Amino acid sequence: MLIPSIQERKTWLVFLISLLVGLNLYFNFSYTGGLEGRAKWIDQAFLQVFSPIQYGVAQTKIGLRSSLFVVKEMWSAREENQELRFRLSELSLRLQQQGEIEAENTRLRELLEFRERQPMEYLVARVIAKDPSAFFKTVMIDRGRESGVEEGMPVVSAEGVVGRIQAVGPLSSRVLLINDVNSRVDAVIQRSRARTIVAGGLGGTLNLRFLPRRQDIRVDDLVVTSGLGESFPAGFRIGWVSEVKRDPNVVLEEAKIRAAVNFDSVEEVFVIRGRQQSQEGLNVDGAAPRN
Repeated sequence: MLIPSIQERKTWLVFLISLLVGLNLYFNFSYTGGLEGRAKWIDQAFLQVFSPIQYGVAQTKIGLRSSLFVVKEMWSAREENQELRFRLSELSLRLQQQGEIEAENTRLRELLEFRERQPMEYLVARVIAKDPSAFFKTVMIDRGRESGVEEGMPVVSAEGVVGRIQAVGPLSSRVLLINDVNSRVDAVIQRSRARTIVAGGLGGTLNLRFLPRRQDIRVDDLVVTSGLGESFPAGFRIGWVSEVKRDPNVVLEEAKIRAAVNFDSVEEVFVIRGRQQSQEGLNVDGAAPRN
């Protein structure tokens, strides 16, 4: 560290004494109100010395105020941005709920139109549970014995055949889907009227069984219930032919079906309790007679 010499110390001392004397004379002349002319040069000297300092202080204040203003504006913008995010999230949730309501209304309208087209006695039910097993294709509905549900009754939706009632409880029932390996439905090719059996396969597939060789069947042919047997009335949609297996060495051929119903997403179904009866055919209590 460099130590100032004696000469440098004397120079600084003279400067400080001169500065103090000058300030004293300035304030004395300013407050006595006299000798204005002789004090003018002192006033000018004072301004020349301290004006840059005052200017620097003023600029610093302006800079601080500007910085504080910018910080305040940034904080306000951040709060506004956060509020807008909350409002956007709330709007997104409302749109999701609105979309679900509209989808449900669409399904209910389709069910109503389907019910009006078909002269059957239907019982509307909701799917309340699905079997998580990969081997059994069943669902539970919220209608049971107290609603008049019986084993073997067909279950359909606006899209087509769903399955049949397998077991009945007081307030709920289990439905065996037509894509279960234990399901069989008598069917017909709508275009050619060729009869066949629709059977469930492994992995939830649908297959046409017992097709006579060289039967008139094509890809995209519509397969519907034949009405034979005691299960499904005629004309209900099952699905469309997606593949035909031709083998000249076998008597009976097979084909695959693309189901009309999406069994993974079905939510509302109809249990078919029988055909609608005229007023003359009703019992005293207004219920249709059972065969």
